[in-house]
Amino acid sequence: MRADFGGFSYPGTVVEFCAPWFRVVFSDGDSADYTGFELAPLLDFSENDFYDPRLWYYDFSVIHPMETPAFRRACLTYVEGFGLDLPPTWCNAAGGAGAPRRHKVASEHDDTAAYIAAEEEHLAGLTQKFLGGARAPRTYGNLRNPGLKLIWFQASRGRSLPPSSREATAYFTKVAEASNTVGGVALAKSALGVLCSFNELPTAIYTSMRVNAALESMRRTHRRQARKAAGLTVNMVGAILIGFCFVRPNRPPTHQWELMVGVSVGLGFKLLLRYDDLKRCRWDEGYCEVFVTHIRFYLDGRKNNQYGGNFLDVARPEDSSVLGVYHRAYEPWRRSAAGSCSAPWTLRASSTWTRACLTRSSSPTCARPWSTSGSLARWPACTRRIRCAPGGPPQRQSMACIARKSST
Repeated sequence: MRADFGGFSYPGTVVEFCAPWFRVVFSDGDSADYTGFELAPLLDFSENDFYDPRLWYYDFSVIHPMETPAFRRACLTYVEGFGLDLPPTWCNAAGGAGAPRRHKVASEHDDTAAYIAAEEEHLAGLTQKFLGGARAPRTYGNLRNPGLKLIWFQASRGRSLPPSSREATAYFTKVAEASNTVGGVALAKSALGVLCSFNELPTAIYTSMRVNAALESMRRTHRRQARKAAGLTVNMVGAILIGFCFVRPNRPPTHQWELMVGVSVGLGFKLLLRYDDLKRCRWDEGYCEVFVTHIRFYLDGRKNNQYGGNFLDVARPEDSSVLGVYHRAYEPWRRSAAGSCSAPWTLRASSTWTRACLTRSSSPTCARPWSTSGSLARWPACTRRIRCAPGGPPQRQSMACIARKSST
């Protein structure tokens, strides 16, 4: 590597690695520590090194080669040599959103041919932009490293793009050997599919048994029974709501974490929310509206659009004597609307609680986990909760006491 200090360039050599630091010793005897992100732009890497098969490596987590300018130029030049395009997030350092090609429209046209040529360039640029937005950024981001590894592997072996069926077989075998995981080979195949689909190339040649041998073998080798936590039942959620969903006295609004955990579990269970949706539920004006029949939450964004909308409604139980999730969610909204909160109330449940409430129970007693049939009024009187008073030991209280304090 080579770094500049005080206007002078000093060569250096990496002599030690202790995650995440690289120890570099320079020619004048000085030493310095760099992270992989800081070291990558300083590496003595030429564009010819991009085609050296001995320099190819699988793990991009320590040093990402796209942070090296020469590697990035060589990679884009190699891909464009075959007339192919890459998703925008694959092309720039740190997964930037910039596209590798930019087209300009001439302001003046001398003749019809020049106008048509300029229009084609303009439409090609718009197509690149639309292709970059045709999939979620997270989807492109997850396949960025597998795609770049495939491109570098093909270039360093003197092969073309897209790979033939035998070349794809060899690459998947190489990935299986390097990663020894199902996910490594599966992501490599998905990245190849995105690269071909992005450039209107056929993918039928990658469906044979030979091509998928490494993937199927990894699946069989690492096959084991998945251990999943049992889903919450209606009784469990009711007990959580009773034990958590009330305001603790003598405690500031920003420290009412039990209330927020209870409301989060209730909402996630009733509406079958994923964590990404649950964390966007807010009490702020415009995000939460309370009606006589229901409470409506508005989400400012969703992980995907398969659910068909950004509004979540929590219905009020028809029986006025029954307390449900509607009433438990109403309490923090009321306190927030009354101005008793110094900061907006937001649902920030931990991932552990959220995973539990997102898991639908397979128990026959929970055929409809999202219904209001499991109301709080139906829980047995023997149910108990433990309440920690500020500055005092935990206290065990009866359901009657809980009901009186909740009503007040």
